[in-house]
Order: sequence, then C-alpha cells, then structure tokens
Amino acid sequence: MRKKIERLKIRLEETGPGGGAEIKKEHDEMLERDNFLTKEIEDLKESIKLTEQLITELKDKIDLSS
Repeated sequence: MRKKIERLKIRLEETGPGGGAEIKKEHDEMLERDNFLTKEIEDLKESIKLTEQLITELKDKIDLSS
C-alpha cells in the first residue's frame, strides 16, 4: 500500500503544476484508504488480544470447576 502511495507521489511530481489534479485526488484517496486499513488492523489486533484474554479466563474457570 505504501509503495503505491509513493509511486503516486512520484507521478504527481512528474506531472508538474496544474496537470496533477486527478493524480492528487487518487493520492488523497489512497491515503484515506491506508489510514482506514491501518485503523482496521489496530482494531483487529485489539480484538485478538481481548479474545485471548477471554480464552484464558474461561480456561481458568474450567480448571477451577474440575
């Protein structure tokens, strides 16, 4: 994802002033998508952490009742 953003930056620089409106728009969209996906990854990592904690708690309860 970041490589694609860097390529878009290069394309933007190559077009010079005035001709890069579409590339700028595409770049902004890619940045927005990258930020969204980064947030999603963080949310997934937190979900994994909470799920692992729950599993540990449940195992402890099962062990206590055995």
